[in-house]
Amino acid sequence: MITLAPMLKKILFYLFKPLVVILAFMLFSALAFLTLISVNDHKPPDVSFLSIKNSNARQIQEDSVFSIISWNLGYCGLGEEMDFFYDGGKQVRANQVLSSKYTQQNIDFIESQSTIDFWFFQEVDQHSKRSYFIDQSEKLILSLNKHNAVYANNYKVLFVPMPVFNPMGKVNAGMMTFSKYYPKDVVRKSYPNLAKWPERLFLLDRCLILSRFSLENNKELVLINTHNSHYVNDSSLRQKELTIIKRAMTSEFAKGNYVIAGGDWNILPPDFEEKFKGNLNKLQTSMLVFSEDFIANNWKWIFDKECFTNRELNTPFNSESKKSTIDYFIVSPNVEIVENYVFPLAFKNSDHNPVFMKFKLKNLRVDK
Repeated sequence: MITLAPMLKKILFYLFKPLVVILAFMLFSALAFLTLISVNDHKPPDVSFLSIKNSNARQIQEDSVFSIISWNLGYCGLGEEMDFFYDGGKQVRANQVLSSKYTQQNIDFIESQSTIDFWFFQEVDQHSKRSYFIDQSEKLILSLNKHNAVYANNYKVLFVPMPVFNPMGKVNAGMMTFSKYYPKDVVRKSYPNLAKWPERLFLLDRCLILSRFSLENNKELVLINTHNSHYVNDSSLRQKELTIIKRAMTSEFAKGNYVIAGGDWNILPPDFEEKFKGNLNKLQTSMLVFSEDFIANNWKWIFDKECFTNRELNTPFNSESKKSTIDYFIVSPNVEIVENYVFPLAFKNSDHNPVFMKFKLKNLRVDK
């Protein structure tokens, strides 16, 4: 009599052996990938001094009126034709033709504003798959060749595996500050990364750039370029970032220095809906709002009351797109604001519009 059990075992063995081998290979590959990413994980120090390029030696003069623009370039990849998978869209990166167009038109705008004294940029790629490995920082340096420039890396990952079937791949990006005046020093200050392994391996290492400029009254102009978290699971991360930048702002002002902090805050100014005169029906209601008591009430929140600065990326830009104001400046009481507005570029080449401010420093003159 023939027993079926041994035969069945043999059949099952031959059926499942390839599956076991495939699963083992997949597990080994995943572990090898995570090991490679872990070994190459970018771990910037809490504080580091940044090298200054171009070295324009011009110094700030008394009674000057200064201008500044802050702009999140969206790595020149999030123009009007784009949506983005992190925001509920479908696309991962613009095609190469669109990417080149966005880059060139952004550079054209920047060159048209070459008289601006200071620039804050966020999301500047150096060598990333999403921007076709173009060094955007070098393009900016060439375009603003009469300015001093610093670069602070805040996103350096060998390979981002999401989304699974069309991964972002290699990302190397950061922030830049440009100035017509020579800074005394420039430092990068890290924000914390609270995510657990292995998630933290693929997230930004966010930071601020703090630049100091010597003044004739023996004080300093302190400019702080920031890009705060947006995709946040742990709300305490936001608070820790804001605590770090607030501490930097208030401690510098306590020394008698002039302080301007600006960039992409990823949060609305306090009482935004009460102060904004534009179309609130277009407001992205999911955005958080700053608390009124974030900083002393004699500090100024400088934002355009009629024009939004950022748009949602759940679809390509259209008349129904929701918007927000997350790019602006916070300035100390000893800074006088002359003018401020948003450049209405209609999100053609970035998901952010650039924000402009003209300002003076109070009580700067020194009797000789």
